[in-house]
Amino acid sequence: MKKSHISNILETLEADQLNQLDEEFRTLVRAVEKTSKPGIYTLKLKITKTSVNQSLVTVESASKLPKGLAPLKSLFFAFDDMNQPTGELSTHATKQPDLFDDSKITPLRSAGK
Repeated sequence: MKKSHISNILETLEADQLNQLDEEFRTLVRAVEKTSKPGIYTLKLKITKTSVNQSLVTVESASKLPKGLAPLKSLFFAFDDMNQPTGELSTHATKQPDLFDDSKITPLRSAGK
């Protein structure tokens, strides 16, 4: 008796069935790329004995697509002058001074010249 391998079982699928599995998988990969969140693809093979020397193999697939948009950027918790949390988010780290002080920047040319 020849051993059955998963690849042998999958080779018995028709082209349309394989294309459907492939499209579901590609949809999952696109969603993972877009959201930067993990997704899950499950391929289930159900084997049922139908007679003394015969079985029926059913193939099922399921995808769990990641939800939400890709993360935009890191934000920091905001603190007031007394170092108390304000309940807001900021694009600047309040406990770290900004690298550049915009007030000290002088333009190379004035707007009128």
